[in-house]
Amino acid sequence: MSSTNPSPTALCTTSWRRLWEDHKANKLDVAPVSISLGLPKYWPQARAFPYLPDLAPDPSMLGMDEAGFMGAYFQKLNRIGIDSINAQLSQIREASGGQTLALCCFERFSVDCHRSLFSSFWARMTGELIEELPRDQLSMEER
Repeated sequence: MSSTNPSPTALCTTSWRRLWEDHKANKLDVAPVSISLGLPKYWPQARAFPYLPDLAPDPSMLGMDEAGFMGAYFQKLNRIGIDSINAQLSQIREASGGQTLALCCFERFSVDCHRSLFSSFWARMTGELIEELPRDQLSMEER
């Protein structure tokens, strides 16, 4: 476990679509952070959000089977290190005025993507759980 002490409510994960729905409904109460290889075309303002390439999969990982992808992604996170990742997240959190950071990518459900892999890495390294934005806040379109 690292010596870093992140705030228990400082991070969450979600899909771009889910966050965009909150934005359209004027309910966006988190600071979006891109951890995807691209940005949503339907949300041009996303270009202004912080991008954390250390949490995004590498393009070479995209063609891998599930086991290969998981191994390569965890290897990348271990190489970067929890202290470096936490420092980057802390810097973004400070710039956002202390808001909860929403780590965003395209997959609709976190179980299908690297958001859940990062969450399990983070929990293993820090003891802190990162939750997906609450299901009860999903738009009707996503239900």
